[in-house]
This record gives sequence, C-alpha cells and structure tokens, in this order.
Amino acid sequence: QSSEARFRADPHALRNVGGSAAGVNEPFGRSCGPARESMSRAMPELGELERVIGSWDGEQVLVRYDEPTGSWIFVSVHSRLLGPAAGGTRMKVYESTADAVRDGTRLAAGMTVKMAVAGLSFGGGKTVLAVPSLLEGDERDGLFRRYAEAVASLGGSFWTGCDMNTTPRDLDVMAEV
Repeated sequence: QSSEARFRADPHALRNVGGSAAGVNEPFGRSCGPARESMSRAMPELGELERVIGSWDGEQVLVRYDEPTGSWIFVSVHSRLLGPAAGGTRMKVYESTADAVRDGTRLAAGMTVKMAVAGLSFGGGKTVLAVPSLLEGDERDGLFRRYAEAVASLGGSFWTGCDMNTTPRDLDVMAEV
C-alpha cells in the first residue's frame, strides 16, 4: 500500500485549512487549487510525514488540522486484528508535526502489544493532539469537540481515554458530541 493511501486526510481538514472543498475526495496531497496551497503552508513538513507514515506498519493515521486552535489531530490506528483499536489521547507541544506523528505511531504500536499481552480483545491506537501551547477554557473544549467528531468518523474502530495532559473532563466534553 502506498504512503499516500495510508496517509488519509479528512475532507474537513482541507476545508478548515483552505476554506474550499477542492479535492476533498482525493488522497492527501493530491488535491489541487487553493485548498492544496493552504495545506502546504499549514503543513510544510509533508515529505517527512509521508516518510514516517510510509515506513510504519500500522493501518491508518487520521489527520485533521484544527484551524481555530492551530492544532493538529493525529489518530494512529496500528491494529484492529483483535478488535477496535484502543489507546489514550495525549496533548503536547511538539517541535514539529513529524515528531508528533512519530510519537503517535510509536505509541499506537506499543498499545497493540500491550492489549495482546493482556489478552484483551482490542488492537492498538493512540491520538496525539499537537498543540502550539496547552489549551484552556473554551478553546480547549472546542478542540475536544472537534476531536470527538474525528473519533466518531472512525465508526467505533477507535476507543480512547486520558493520557498526557488530558483529563476525565475532556472526555466528558467529547461525550457531549
């Protein structure tokens, strides 16, 4: 499977960044027009991200850019062989988006092993919310609502909980969606 096929951009990410739905049915990086130009400005490390995801043995990385907060949402699904992927959600300031994806994919693979060793009927996954700074208040709640929509778009194939810099209250906000 090509890295383009494995690197799935959500149509909403293109709309959020470009303000246009141009190319929303295309794999990431294949759209044209204003949406692609805007995405290129928002994600200058595309080549490095493709290398990280292309060399990973996982199933899927769902990507959304959250324009209101300037944050990236990366949901890494490593395996669903034993059941839905499960893993925590961490919020962290990263040096680069590539570092965020590298962290998420590494942790998702670890969750696959953890679930299998524990004899649980889950695969491994992990979400990284790569934020410019730790968010609070309405800005934080808004990000978690939009993240909940991303998780819902996976149709139950990813379950999450708290991890670094996330709280049960954040999960309560997600549950409202």
